[in-house]
Amino acid sequence: MPWVYIEAAGDAPVAVGLEVLTKARALGDPTVVYVGPASESAFATLGEFGASKVFHIEPPADALAAAQVAATLEGLIDAHSP
Repeated sequence: MPWVYIEAAGDAPVAVGLEVLTKARALGDPTVVYVGPASESAFATLGEFGASKVFHIEPPADALAAAQVAATLEGLIDAHSP
């Protein structure tokens, strides 16, 4: 099961991330780590492009997101061993 990291542009997943997600389907049922604002339309789009599971990370609005995203991603990897 491949994992695909996708960030948001505004309220939607970036196009290049969706392209990678489409290709990842050839390797199995992809799991997405989505970094951006939560919205039903974003999650629906990820599903339409083949995500079988989505882990969502909401970046903080008042700080740089890199440290939080890295720590959360590390926790997901430890918990799920992709």
